[in-house]
This record gives sequence, C-alpha cells and structure tokens, in this order.
Amino acid sequence: MIRRQLVNLGGFGCDYRIGCGALGDFSRFASNVVATPKRAVLVIEAGAVDSTLTLVNRGLIDAGFRVYTMQFAPDDSVCTVDCALRIQEFCAESQLTCDDVIVSVGGMDVASVVDYVAMSWCGGCACAHVPTTFDAMCLAATRMRPLGLSSAHELVSFHPHVSLVVCDLDLVMGQSADDKMLGLVYLVAAAMTESTRSWENFAKKIPGYLAGEEVAYIDMLGMAQTAWSGVLKASNPSARKAFNYGQPTARALASCLGDSFAPAQYLAEGLRFEARLAHEVFGLDLDTVFDQDDRLDDLGIEEIAFDLDVDVFIAALKREAYRLANRFMLSIPKASGTIRLATVDDDVLERHAKAYLSSRADLING
Repeated sequence: MIRRQLVNLGGFGCDYRIGCGALGDFSRFASNVVATPKRAVLVIEAGAVDSTLTLVNRGLIDAGFRVYTMQFAPDDSVCTVDCALRIQEFCAESQLTCDDVIVSVGGMDVASVVDYVAMSWCGGCACAHVPTTFDAMCLAATRMRPLGLSSAHELVSFHPHVSLVVCDLDLVMGQSADDKMLGLVYLVAAAMTESTRSWENFAKKIPGYLAGEEVAYIDMLGMAQTAWSGVLKASNPSARKAFNYGQPTARALASCLGDSFAPAQYLAEGLRFEARLAHEVFGLDLDTVFDQDDRLDDLGIEEIAFDLDVDVFIAALKREAYRLANRFMLSIPKASGTIRLATVDDDVLERHAKAYLSSRADLING
C-alpha cells in the first residue's frame, strides 16, 4: 500500500508518499518534481544502506536525471551552515540550476541542511527527501532542524518548501524501539496539536503500531503531516509557535544533564512538564494531562530518573527561552488540538518545577 498525501502548506504543496516498498516507485515520483528532469544533486548521510542508495540513484536516472552524488563522512558535522556551504560548492561544481533538484537520503540533519541549500540556491530550487529515520518521516515535509554556526547552535532555520518526501516503511519497521522513540514523541505532540478527534483516535492506533501493522504507521504519520501543516498555515501568530511544545524544557534538561539520556527522553519530559504547567495556566483538563502520560507509556517512553536542583533547572529553562526570544513564554496546550503561547508566572513555574524534579528524584530509589 502506497498512500499519497498532498501536504498543503499555504500556496505550496508537498507530495508525501508513504508505504512499504515506496522506493520501488521512486522514478515515477521523482519525474514530477521538476518540469524537465536534467540534473539532480544527491546528498547522502554517512552510513546509508547501499540498497537504499541504489534504489534512489536508479530512480533518479530512470526519471531522466543526471545524478551528482555527495556523501558525508561519519565525523562530519552535518546540521551546520558550514556544511551547507560545502553542499553549495558541490552544487556549483555540478552546474545545478534553479530548474534542477536536490535530494537528501538520511535523517533530519541531512534533510535540514538540504532544505537550507535548496531554498538559497539560485533563488530556490526543488527539494526532495528520502527519510531513513522515523523522526524524519514525521517531520521532513514541514520542518527543518535549526542549523548551527561556529559560535552558536540551532539558530538558523525557516519553514522549508519541500516538493517530495518518499517514506519507505521497510526502512524503519524493523528498527528497534529506541531508534523510533524520537519519532514517536513527535507523533504524540502532533496528535495533541492537530485536533481533539486526532488526539482521541491516536490512542486507537497505538495497538496497531505496536503490532507492526503498516496501516497504523501510515495513519499516524499522515496525521502528523496534517497537524504540522495546520501549524504553518495558522492565522494566529501564537498558534504558529506550536512546534515549540516541549522543546524549551527538553533543551534545558539536556543542557543540565548532558548525554545521560536520549533526545527522545528529554522531549517526552518536556511534554510531561509543560502539560502540567498548562493545567494551571490554561486550565488544561487533568484527564488530558494523564492521557498524554499514558500514551507515552504505552509507546514505551518511560519517565526518567535524575536529581537536579530547582534553581539550576529554572535558570536553564529561561536561558533557553531567552536565547530565541525576548520574552519568557511557552507554547503549551489549552486543550487537545489547541496549543498557544503563554506567559508563566515565576511562582507557578517554581511550584511546578519543584514538584516535577522531586518526582524524578524519587524514581532514583524506585
């Protein structure tokens, strides 16, 4: 089953294809990316599977493209502006024009740097992604991971214009639960963002996902595309910040605890903590807060145990917020399907931070 979903981004659409064996039809999908196929720059992350590269390369050639390939080394810092400049130099050597296409194969880092290059090359050229990780399948059509500079990390970003995303579920269905964890947390956030109906339906899809059913994967990832495109098209500026739900807390915890836990675990903690703030700030129903906890648990994303000083955590959280904006505001849910920016008073933040960090310290001793 190969499902097609047109992700409407407001004046621009992304052709999103998903299903087991989707790369077998890559030539047909790629032939529609530009008016007349001529040149394609193929940007590949380190460690990409040869069979995947063969399918993508053959698909581009069969579609009529002459392919120029650039593959990163394992020690390359991919998600940076410096790396984008390297790709642009390669595009110049390949004589790429605005009528050609840049294709990424890999995770969110390589997709994001290709987004940057495609938007800036010759005033903008077509861009296609072949995501090989579950989180990239969830995000690559609508979001990019901010690029780093030599003096700062994760500050350069915009909303990308992606022409095609081809998600071959054969690449991820056999992966371990840990490998798919970050994508699953993003799916929970997407379900909370999209609508009350999506939030309620999401729970019904989890058993099918855990059983490895293709249709459950397709439905969940399709829901995420609808959710994120809705954020991009929102007329309310506050609603357009819904992507940030859980992110400030995740970054704050990561800055304090380092590599002690995976990024997915930090982001899950961000959703848990910020939902509790939303209960007091917006009156978010406690049943929704606990439902979110349950859905994370059902997907195997458990709470993490650590000991962290309250003042250190709050300082880190504010530092992360002020690094990106001049105000301390968080994007938190008013209800399932509605995420808005909100000011959080210091006394509310301190009270919830104390309760949250106390609960995580208690987990250390079981």
